[in-house]
Parts: sequence; C-alpha cells; structure tokens
Amino acid sequence: MSLGISLLIAFWISYRSFRWNWRRAPTLEPPQRTWEILLPPVIAIASLTAVSYFLDEGINITGQVLVIVLIILRTIFWMVVALTIFLFGNAIAETIIASPRINPKGLDASAIRTVSRLLSLTFGTTVLILGIERVGISRIPILAGLGIGGLALALAAKPTLENIIAGLILFADRPVKVGEYCCFGEQAGTVLEIGLRSTRILGLNGDIISLPNSKFSELELSNYSRRERILLRQTVRLRYETTSEQLRFVLAKLREMILAHPKLLKKPAQVRFVKYGDYSKDVEIFVYVDTGDWFEFMGIQEDVLLRVQDLIPNPI
Repeated sequence: MSLGISLLIAFWISYRSFRWNWRRAPTLEPPQRTWEILLPPVIAIASLTAVSYFLDEGINITGQVLVIVLIILRTIFWMVVALTIFLFGNAIAETIIASPRINPKGLDASAIRTVSRLLSLTFGTTVLILGIERVGISRIPILAGLGIGGLALALAAKPTLENIIAGLILFADRPVKVGEYCCFGEQAGTVLEIGLRSTRILGLNGDIISLPNSKFSELELSNYSRRERILLRQTVRLRYETTSEQLRFVLAKLREMILAHPKLLKKPAQVRFVKYGDYSKDVEIFVYVDTGDWFEFMGIQEDVLLRVQDLIPNPI
C-alpha cells in the first residue's frame, strides 16, 4: 500500500508541474521561458529522489519487488537528469542570445544554439549512460546501439549535415546579415533569417524564399546593403544634325552639372562622346552617386536626368 501511494504522489507532483509549465511557457519570452521549462524536470528529480529514499529506507520492503521498482525509478531518474542537462544548455544559450549585440534571427544565434545543444546533448548522454550503468544495466549494448543508430542517422541526415556545414561557412565568411538587401543568383531580396540549415529571404514581390544553406552558399551573392556608392551610367543620344560646336557645348554643360551636384562624386566621373550610333551621336554619363541606399539613389538619378533634360530639351 505504501509503495503504491508513494509512486502515485511522485507521479501526481511531476504531472502537475509539467501540466502547469505547458500552459504557462507559451506566454513567456526567452530566456525566461527556457529557464521556467527547467522547473518540471527539477521537481521530477526531487520527487524521484525522495520516493527512492523512502522506499529504500523508510518502509520495510525487500525482495525482488523492491529491486525492480528501484531499477525503474533510478532509470527514469537518470533519464530526467539527462533531459535537465539538455534544457539547461538551451537556457544558457537563449540567455546569451538575449544580449542586445546578438540578433536572435541571425547566424550568430543559430551557431550558439547549435553548439550549446550539441555540447549539452553529448554531456547529457554521457551522464545517462554512466547513470544507467550504476543502476546495474550494462553500457556495452547501449553504446553498440548508439553507434549503429548514429551511423544510420548520419546517412539519413546527409543533406542536413551539408546545410549545417554550409551554414558554418556563411558564419565564417559573413557575406550577408539579417536585414541586408542582396542579390542571389537571378533573384534579390532582404534577408529575414539565417539559420544553420536554411536562409529565409523576403523577395521583391513579397514572397518569402527559403533556401537550404548548401544551395545559398553556392550562388553568386551581391550584398547591395554594404555599398558606399552606386554607379549612375546613362547614354544620351543626340541627333546626327548636332554640330561639333553644339556637341562640345553639351559636353561642357553636362560636366559642369556633375561638378556642381552635391551627391555626385567628382572622381571617377566622366562625360564622353563615345560613338556614332545607328541613329544618333551617343554621349555617355559615367559617375558614382554618394549613397549606398537604392531608394535614395533612384531619387538622385531622377534629379540628374531632369537636369539633363533641361540642358538638352530635344534629344533623339
């Protein structure tokens, strides 16, 4: 009777703590959520320890029943300890990521989470194996099973491993960051999230594009957000009736306009009569705009083109 009541109390306490946490945790934000998730397994560890001690020392139960019950309780105890170690590593990772210097959706955060989980999983598994061995279960079959299972998992997870390796390469090279606008392959968009497995990008048409890191890292990447200047290159086509004197006048006025414009860089900047086209005499404007922002560039380019229109009312 005492055995049944003790087990029932331990189960009820652990169940209520887990149920309370499941209801409360979704309403919290990390890292508070990850720390409170630790509470139920800690309560379960305390309950199992108390029940094991009570059965072993408090009541007079002997024989095979006590041995079987203690083996089960202590096996569950070490499993909960291993789970607690894993959750503790995750809580530490989320606490580090909560720092203002780390973007929670960036690659730094993904790397911290992955490293923390690998370390805590390794440590927790080691503690579990050693704990089960103390209970009286041989670790040789467990290690053999883990070895076979690990090999099967590695073969099945080959694409995932490739993406993780590519994610680590992105972490080392840092060609893009969250919030930056880039061109990848034949598409362009703003980076929303960089994980160790995949990268999410908001495309120009509003679609969210998710690319495996193994593919994303192979594409030609152009990071537009890190530009300090943008090239403005336009061709002005003049009629063939334009005389040499008129052409020299146009070139001089365009050069004066570039030198006087506050947002155009003076070097390198060129306005040249470049060729005789099929139907026009072509003048090329080649100048850098002093901005890395695309929308600001478009406004400056519009202003330059309007000034060209004032200088040359009737180009071809």
